Amino acid sequence: MHLFILVFLGPFGLNYNRIVWPWNFAMIIYLYLIFLKFEQVPFSFRTVFTSWNNLVFVFLGILPALNFAGWWDNYLSSGVYSGKLPQMIICVKDTSKCRELKRFCKTGTHQFCDGSNAINLQYWSMAETQMAPYPEIRAYEILQHKLEAKYPAAGLTFVYINPGQ
Repeated sequence: MHLFILVFLGPFGLNYNRIVWPWNFAMIIYLYLIFLKFEQVPFSFRTVFTSWNNLVFVFLGILPALNFAGWWDNYLSSGVYSGKLPQMIICVKDTSKCRELKRFCKTGTHQFCDGSNAINLQYWSMAETQMAPYPEIRAYEILQHKLEAKYPAAGLTFVYINPGQ
Protein backbone atom coordinates (compact mmCIF):
# COMPACT_ATOMS: atom_id res chain seq x y z
CA MET A 1 0.00 0.00 0.00
CA HIS A 2 2.72 2.49 0.94
CA LEU A 3 4.66 1.66 -2.20
CA PHE A 4 1.52 2.27 -4.27
CA ILE A 5 1.00 5.64 -2.54
CA LEU A 6 4.60 6.62 -3.32
CA VAL A 7 4.21 5.62 -6.97
CA PHE A 8 0.82 7.34 -7.27
CA LEU A 9 1.63 10.60 -5.43
CA GLY A 10 5.40 10.66 -6.01
CA PRO A 11 7.48 12.38 -8.67
CA PHE A 12 6.73 9.67 -11.27
CA GLY A 13 2.98 9.87 -10.59
CA LEU A 14 0.93 12.95 -9.79
CA ASN A 15 3.88 14.71 -8.12
CA TYR A 16 1.45 15.88 -5.44
CA ASN A 17 1.64 16.60 -1.71
CA ARG A 18 5.33 16.07 -1.09
CA ILE A 19 4.82 15.96 2.65
CA VAL A 20 3.44 12.40 2.46
CA TRP A 21 6.45 11.01 0.57
CA PRO A 22 8.86 10.69 3.53
CA TRP A 23 6.08 9.36 5.73
CA ASN A 24 5.25 6.54 3.33
CA PHE A 25 8.90 5.73 2.76
CA ALA A 26 9.39 5.53 6.54
CA MET A 27 6.34 3.26 6.84
CA ILE A 28 7.91 0.81 4.38
CA ILE A 29 11.07 0.70 6.50
CA TYR A 30 9.06 0.33 9.72
CA LEU A 31 7.05 -2.53 8.26
CA TYR A 32 10.25 -4.30 7.29
CA LEU A 33 11.78 -3.78 10.73
CA ILE A 34 8.69 -4.80 12.65
CA PHE A 35 7.44 -7.77 10.65
CA LEU A 36 10.37 -9.20 8.70
CA LYS A 37 13.63 -8.47 10.48
CA PHE A 38 12.83 -9.39 14.07
CA GLU A 39 11.18 -12.39 15.63
CA GLN A 40 7.49 -11.77 16.14
CA VAL A 41 6.16 -11.46 19.68
CA PRO A 42 2.68 -12.84 20.37
CA PHE A 43 0.06 -10.15 20.97
CA SER A 44 -1.29 -9.62 24.46
CA PHE A 45 -3.79 -7.02 25.70
CA ARG A 46 -1.71 -6.74 28.84
CA THR A 47 1.15 -5.13 26.86
CA VAL A 48 -1.22 -2.53 25.40
CA PHE A 49 -1.93 -1.07 28.82
CA THR A 50 1.57 -0.99 30.29
CA SER A 51 4.09 1.82 30.69
CA TRP A 52 4.17 4.36 27.86
CA ASN A 53 1.67 2.35 25.86
CA ASN A 54 -1.11 3.96 27.91
CA LEU A 55 -0.18 7.36 26.54
CA VAL A 56 0.04 6.01 22.99
CA PHE A 57 -3.35 4.34 23.45
CA VAL A 58 -4.91 7.64 24.56
CA PHE A 59 -3.42 9.67 21.67
CA LEU A 60 -4.02 7.08 18.94
CA GLY A 61 -7.08 5.30 20.29
CA ILE A 62 -9.25 7.65 22.31
CA LEU A 63 -8.53 11.25 21.24
CA PRO A 64 -9.08 10.65 17.49
CA ALA A 65 -12.60 9.45 18.30
CA LEU A 66 -13.31 12.96 19.64
CA ASN A 67 -12.99 14.22 16.05
CA PHE A 68 -16.50 12.93 15.35
CA ALA A 69 -17.79 15.53 17.82
CA GLY A 70 -15.44 18.23 16.46
CA TRP A 71 -13.25 18.25 19.57
CA TRP A 72 -10.02 16.96 17.98
CA ASP A 73 -8.20 18.03 14.83
CA ASN A 74 -8.67 16.19 11.54
CA TYR A 75 -4.97 15.65 10.88
CA LEU A 76 -4.42 14.32 14.40
CA SER A 77 -7.26 11.86 13.77
CA SER A 78 -5.77 10.40 10.60
CA GLY A 79 -8.41 12.18 8.54
CA VAL A 80 -6.11 13.59 5.87
CA TYR A 81 -7.96 12.01 2.93
CA SER A 82 -11.33 11.55 4.62
CA GLY A 83 -13.22 13.95 2.36
CA LYS A 84 -14.60 15.85 5.34
CA LEU A 85 -11.87 18.45 5.72
CA PRO A 86 -12.96 22.10 5.79
CA GLN A 87 -11.96 24.34 2.91
CA MET A 88 -11.70 28.07 2.43
CA ILE A 89 -12.51 30.10 -0.67
CA ILE A 90 -11.31 33.71 -0.82
CA CYS A 91 -13.43 36.00 -3.00
CA VAL A 92 -11.55 39.03 -4.34
CA LYS A 93 -13.46 42.05 -5.69
CA ASP A 94 -10.47 44.18 -6.77
CA THR A 95 -7.34 42.26 -7.78
CA SER A 96 -5.41 45.49 -8.39
CA LYS A 97 -5.35 46.04 -4.63
CA CYS A 98 -3.66 42.66 -3.98
CA ARG A 99 -1.24 42.12 -6.86
CA GLU A 100 0.65 39.28 -5.13
CA LEU A 101 -2.54 37.19 -5.06
CA LYS A 102 -3.68 37.98 -8.60
CA ARG A 103 -1.96 34.97 -10.17
CA PHE A 104 -3.96 32.63 -7.91
CA CYS A 105 -7.32 34.21 -8.74
CA LYS A 106 -9.73 32.40 -11.01
CA THR A 107 -12.78 34.17 -12.37
CA GLY A 108 -16.22 32.56 -12.21
CA THR A 109 -15.04 29.28 -10.69
CA HIS A 110 -17.08 29.39 -7.48
CA GLN A 111 -20.76 30.09 -7.07
CA PHE A 112 -19.95 31.59 -3.66
CA CYS A 113 -18.16 34.55 -5.22
CA ASP A 114 -20.95 35.67 -7.61
CA GLY A 115 -18.69 35.60 -10.67
CA SER A 116 -15.86 37.60 -9.11
CA ASN A 117 -12.32 36.34 -8.65
CA ALA A 118 -11.84 33.41 -6.31
CA ILE A 119 -8.84 31.80 -4.67
CA ASN A 120 -9.12 28.24 -3.45
CA LEU A 121 -6.84 28.03 -0.42
CA GLN A 122 -5.97 24.38 -1.14
CA TYR A 123 -4.68 25.18 -4.64
CA TRP A 124 -2.93 28.34 -3.49
CA SER A 125 -1.11 26.51 -0.72
CA MET A 126 -0.09 23.62 -2.97
CA ALA A 127 1.22 26.04 -5.61
CA GLU A 128 3.21 28.11 -3.12
CA THR A 129 4.46 25.59 -0.58
CA GLN A 130 3.88 22.16 -2.16
CA MET A 131 1.89 21.30 1.01
CA ALA A 132 -1.76 21.40 1.90
CA PRO A 133 -2.96 24.03 4.38
CA TYR A 134 -3.75 22.91 7.92
CA PRO A 135 -7.45 22.08 7.56
CA GLU A 136 -8.98 23.63 10.66
CA ILE A 137 -11.35 26.58 10.76
CA ARG A 138 -9.30 28.30 13.49
CA ALA A 139 -6.22 28.22 11.21
CA TYR A 140 -8.28 29.63 8.33
CA GLU A 141 -9.55 32.44 10.58
CA ILE A 142 -5.96 33.43 11.43
CA LEU A 143 -5.16 33.60 7.72
CA GLN A 144 -8.34 35.58 7.12
CA HIS A 145 -7.38 38.23 9.70
CA LYS A 146 -3.88 38.54 8.24
CA LEU A 147 -5.18 38.92 4.68
CA GLU A 148 -7.81 41.46 5.75
CA ALA A 149 -5.10 43.50 7.49
CA LYS A 150 -2.70 43.30 4.54
CA TYR A 151 -5.28 43.97 1.77
CA PRO A 152 -8.05 46.11 3.30
CA ALA A 153 -9.07 47.71 -0.02
CA ALA A 154 -9.26 44.50 -2.06
CA GLY A 155 -12.81 43.67 -0.97
CA LEU A 156 -11.97 40.21 0.31
CA THR A 157 -14.73 37.92 1.51
CA PHE A 158 -14.10 34.48 2.93
CA VAL A 159 -16.24 31.40 2.51
CA TYR A 160 -15.76 28.36 4.73
CA ILE A 161 -16.91 25.01 3.40
CA ASN A 162 -17.13 22.41 6.13
CA PRO A 163 -18.41 19.07 4.76
CA GLY A 164 -17.69 17.33 8.07
CA GLN A 165 -20.29 19.34 10.00
